Amino acid sequence: MRKVAFTRYEIYYKLALAFSTLVIISCTFTTSRINQKEDQHMAVKSINQFYDQLKKNDFANTLSFYSDTFKRKLDTTTLYSFYRSYYTRIGGIKSVDLLNCQTLASNNNGHLFKTFVITYNVHRTKGKTKERFILKSYDDESPKISRYDILENAIKN
Repeated sequence: MRKVAFTRYEIYYKLALAFSTLVIISCTFTTSRINQKEDQHMAVKSINQFYDQLKKNDFANTLSFYSDTFKRKLDTTTLYSFYRSYYTRIGGIKSVDLLNCQTLASNNNGHLFKTFVITYNVHRTKGKTKERFILKSYDDESPKISRYDILENAIKN
């Protein structure tokens, strides 16, 4: 029988090779893109459709623009009351101007996750507001509103 002896360097080399292989196999790769025009266009189109429903006071049709998580946290009665209180206080929506649209899309192991932050100046019958939306989408879903803020300090009478 022949005895096989490894030098210390051969053992280190084989351990390093095994460890490197394990690290490479267990890695996940993520790619990201920021502010791509097609992503921005998709989000702006969605919010413009949302505003079209608000202009018509068609509150029920705004529900489809919200994420399931948002709808679980806020019932429709509270949401409609929110819409009506702003309508009474600062009037109906006359027009909207896009101020800013930022997007981030990340592809992680074949799943595409997008986040959008959009800000509008909203001209109302009794003043102006600045309104910010955070939307999210997963894979091929259309973007859904996960947060909607009317920035109070932007209201001018």
